[in-house]
Amino acid sequence: VFIGGKMAVLGDALIQSIREIVSLYLFGDQKVEVRLSEISENAVAIGAAIYATTKWLEKKSTKRVTY
Repeated sequence: VFIGGKMAVLGDALIQSIREIVSLYLFGDQKVEVRLSEISENAVAIGAAIYATTKWLEKKSTKRVTY
């Protein structure tokens, strides 16, 4: 789990709280890393663009060619 943007200003206090809450929902020996993002405040826009591009490419690659 990466925390960024305006939420990142809350720092370690937020990270520790998230770790505690996430640990309540893990099964067995599952582990989840929670840390501050090191990318810009545009992380949401970058993630959305990557997601949209991936979905578009998946759609293109599964398109049937008929003759």
